[in-house]
Amino acid sequence: GKSRVTGEDLAHWIIVIPTSEVNIKEALDRSIESTPGCVALLDGVIYEKFWYFPYVYGQQVVIVEGTPLIDPSLTIMEKAYPTYGVIELSKDGEVLHVTETTESEFNKRKFKFTK
Repeated sequence: GKSRVTGEDLAHWIIVIPTSEVNIKEALDRSIESTPGCVALLDGVIYEKFWYFPYVYGQQVVIVEGTPLIDPSLTIMEKAYPTYGVIELSKDGEVLHVTETTESEFNKRKFKFTK
């Protein structure tokens, strides 16, 4: 990728009790999912921020930042396809034609193939 991406996970502190724990894996997943076709982060940085107004409220956040490593074959599959449809493929696996159908028509065609 050309620019860095970030992802974060946040926990609220009410009085002196955290509502949840911050999770680095969640922050990492959010940063990877923010870029279509991203499979990993390069030059990653993880840091945490915390502020607290005593006995009232506070926030704790973990932030993951990095340069996305993009798999071009996955970005091709990010096109918006219909929820129910017929997709015709070439022998090489390339999409030739997409036709949107209803759920009942889709299930009829599916039943023919799974007999």
